[in-house]
Formats: sequence, C-alpha cells, structure tokens
Amino acid sequence: MFFYEMREDKTMFDTHVHLDDSSFEPDRNKIIEGLYKRGVMYVLNASSDLKSSYLGLSIARKYGFVYCAAGVHPHETKNMSDNDICEIEKILINEDKCVAIGEIGLEYSKILV
Repeated sequence: MFFYEMREDKTMFDTHVHLDDSSFEPDRNKIIEGLYKRGVMYVLNASSDLKSSYLGLSIARKYGFVYCAAGVHPHETKNMSDNDICEIEKILINEDKCVAIGEIGLEYSKILV
C-alpha cells in the first residue's frame, strides 16, 4: 500500500528521515510538503552530527508536523568535540521540537579504527 492509498483513518509517522541531507537541497520544501499531503502526519528527522542537529531543528521549527532528534552518528564521532556534546545537550533540554536522541546507534556494518 502506497502513501496515496492510505485510508483516511490511518496516521503515518516516519520515524527516521534525513531531510537535512544536502541531496534534498534543491526541492526540500516541496518534498516535505508532499509528505503531509500524502498522509504522513509526523516526521522525525535523525541527525548525524552537531551541524545536522541544528539544521534538523531549523526544519522542525518550520513545519509543525516535523520533529528532530539530536545526536552524533558513530561514523562522525571522530570529528566530534566535547563542545558538540554540550551543544546537543542544550538542544535536547531547551527545544520543544527536539523530542529524541539520535542518531547514536551502534554501527556494525563498518568497523571504524
């Protein structure tokens, strides 16, 4: 069943998107608006580092149905500073549109040394 075939009494919640990714730059707003029109009533944008945490928050502030998760992906920890952790903590504590920690999962598909 595709988005456009969803029944009206069903609510879709996409729990893991990366709308902050640069590949969405040319038509990000159109894509986000299209999600809602197709029945996706809630979206959680997962972040991969401090920069994407702030961009995800910016997107969430613009769209009422978009929320963000702030965090650092395991592949990005090599570029992370202690200050990044403090900034992410501030986002999590102070921002109503930030509702989760992520992306922070264990990554076993690539062993980073």
